[in-house]
Amino acid sequence: LLSAADAGRSAYMRPLIILALETGMRRGELLALRWEHICLATRVAHLPSTKNGHSRDVPLSTRAVETLKALDPQSAGPVLKASSNACRLAWEHLVERSGIEGLHFHDLRHEAISRLFERGLAGVLLADDDDHRAFLGIDVAPILDHVNVDLSKLEIHYSSSRIFVSIRRAYAWK
Repeated sequence: LLSAADAGRSAYMRPLIILALETGMRRGELLALRWEHICLATRVAHLPSTKNGHSRDVPLSTRAVETLKALDPQSAGPVLKASSNACRLAWEHLVERSGIEGLHFHDLRHEAISRLFERGLAGVLLADDDDHRAFLGIDVAPILDHVNVDLSKLEIHYSSSRIFVSIRRAYAWK
């Protein structure tokens, strides 16, 4: 997929894909991301407005921080300078170049959460008051339908606005 992005004319597609895979953010959230809402020192991107109407903070992996640094950080302004329509068209061309049939941008969000589960579900739980099963702001209920998780094995660690969660290796794939 990244090779297909590199072969295209839209320079923002590679960082867009990497950031989607590293953060689990939606396409619209990534396109709306602004430099003034990113703190590379604390490795957090603040999303003041999301699809569900709430703000949230998204942790940034080392690879996400490296990708953002390569984009020449500014004090303000959009991180990725692309409209939603331009991004949609570039994505369609990229998928065609890659030869991956039926791939949707939203699939990157599912891949991101799958990778977190493969790592033992060690990461950041950003729960809001209404849904305590929101991992990185992603509803993990559909994923938990495929995983037999012993919730008594959850270890929850609170740190400022983030809740760090790890699961002892006590779950089994159905």
